[in-house]
Amino acid sequence: FEGIIDDMKFRAGYYGSGLSEEGYPVAYYEQHPERNHWWKDYIAESKRLKKGEYVKGYGRECGFAGQSLQAARLAMEYGLRNGVAEDVEWGEKLLQSWMKSRRYENGLLKSNRNRGHDNRDASNIGWAISEYSRVAALLKKHGRDGSQYEAVAKPIVDIILKGIREDGAVGSVWNGKTGEVVTYNGDGAGFVLMGLSRYRALTGDERILPVIEKAFDYYYSQDIDNFRCFGGAMDCSSIDKEGIQPYFTTAKYMYEQTREPKYLDYARKAAWYFASWLYIHNPIYDADDDMTVFNIKPAGANIVGVEHPAVDEYGALLISEYMWLSKVDNEPLWREVAELIWRNGTQGFAYEGKTIWQGLERPIGSKNEAIFPSEWSKYHTVGNKRGSINNHLTAWPGVYRAASLYDLSDEDLQWLKSATLPEK
Repeated sequence: FEGIIDDMKFRAGYYGSGLSEEGYPVAYYEQHPERNHWWKDYIAESKRLKKGEYVKGYGRECGFAGQSLQAARLAMEYGLRNGVAEDVEWGEKLLQSWMKSRRYENGLLKSNRNRGHDNRDASNIGWAISEYSRVAALLKKHGRDGSQYEAVAKPIVDIILKGIREDGAVGSVWNGKTGEVVTYNGDGAGFVLMGLSRYRALTGDERILPVIEKAFDYYYSQDIDNFRCFGGAMDCSSIDKEGIQPYFTTAKYMYEQTREPKYLDYARKAAWYFASWLYIHNPIYDADDDMTVFNIKPAGANIVGVEHPAVDEYGALLISEYMWLSKVDNEPLWREVAELIWRNGTQGFAYEGKTIWQGLERPIGSKNEAIFPSEWSKYHTVGNKRGSINNHLTAWPGVYRAASLYDLSDEDLQWLKSATLPEK
C-alpha cells in the first residue's frame, strides 16, 4: 500500500516543483493567506522539499479522492488474511486518527481539505458510513471485536435518517456542526445510500431498507432513468459518471436483498450509463507523446465528466458489479466491459526500476489520477499537447483497484487473470 495511500501531500510543494496546482509558489500563499486552502504545516514542510520529494501523511479525505478509510480497511483485510499484524495495526491507527481528532460532537467526520466552512459532502459521509461498517464486519468475521467502528457509523446514520425529505431525497451536503442538510441538489446521495446499505448489512437496522427504496425510486425517476447523473464528483456540479457508481453498487445489494426486478433494471441502467463514458479506442500518438513514451493505452478509461474531459480509471471500482451483472443476466458483454476497464487499470504504474517519470521520482505503486488522450482536456502541464500525462498522483486509483480484487470471487479473479494476459 506504500504507493497508494499518500494522498496527504501538500500541493503547494507539489512533488518538489515549488508550485501549487494553481501555479503559485509557496511564498505567494504566505503573502496571501486567504488563498491558502491547505494546512499551514504543509507550507513549512514543503519548503524543505527537494525536487522529487513529497510529503507523506494519513490522508485528507475519508472518501472522495483521498479514500483514506477504504485504504485502511484494505490494509487490515490483507493483514488479517495473511497474518501480517503490521498492516492490521496501520489500518486501525488510521481509522482511529479520524475517530479521535477529526469528528464533530455529533459524530460527523471532518475533512483535511480546509475550505473555511463546515459543510460536509455526500461522498465523504457515505464512504465513512460504508467503511466503518465494513471494518466492523471484517473484524467480526475474523473473531474480533469491531463494535467501536460500528459506533462511529451509527450517529452518522441517525443524522442522515433525520434529514430525509418526504419525497425520498436524502441530501448532498450537510452542515458538519449542526447535522442539518444544506442542499438536496444533485445525485451525490448515492454514496450515502451505499453507506446505508452496508450499515444495514452489518446491523440489520430495519429503518434503512424503506429509506433506500424510496430514495432510489426518487433519484431514478429524477435523473438516472433519463440517462444523466450529476454532482457525483464533490468538486463540481456537472454531469459526470462518478455519481452512478454507488447506485450500481446499491442496486446490486437491493436486488440481492429483495429480489425485486426493478433493482435489476436499475443496475442495468447504471451499467449502461457508466459504459457510455468509456474511452473504447487507442489513438496513434507521435513518438514523443507521453502515451507512446510510457506505453499507456487509454481504451478502458472513462471520461471524468463534462467539466473535466480528461480520462481516468474510476471504473476499476465497478469490476465486481459488472462481473455480477454478467452472471445474473447471462450477458457476456458486461464481462468484456470489466476486462477492458481492468486492462486500463493495470498500466502506468511506477515500479522498481521505473520510478522516474518526466524527471521526477515517483513512489512505487503510484500512478496518475487522470491522463489526457486529446487536446480537448483540462489540467495539462504542457499546454494542450495530446497524449500527455501530468504528475497528479492520488490515492484512489490504487485503492479502487485493490478494493475490486478483494470483492471478486476466486473464480472471477481467475477469469480476469486469464482474460487479460498480454498474449490475448
